Amino acid sequence: MRISDLMSPFSLEEGDVLAFEDDDYVVVDVNLDGRNYLITVTDMYLDTRVLNVPDTAQVAVYVAHDEMEI
Repeated sequence: MRISDLMSPFSLEEGDVLAFEDDDYVVVDVNLDGRNYLITVTDMYLDTRVLNVPDTAQVAVYVAHDEMEI
């Protein structure tokens, strides 16, 4: 099982994996655009999306694996 935590878009780096209900997305690029972050992500099918996230928001990011999964 993977463990997720909420992070500020400011803390995101290329290669981080974002946790969404429908799929997981890998961060490709993060740019500040005024008061919002434009986060370019890709899924396992290499479909690319750009997320417009306010600088005050937080996003769920996978941070670890729980090796004790039953």
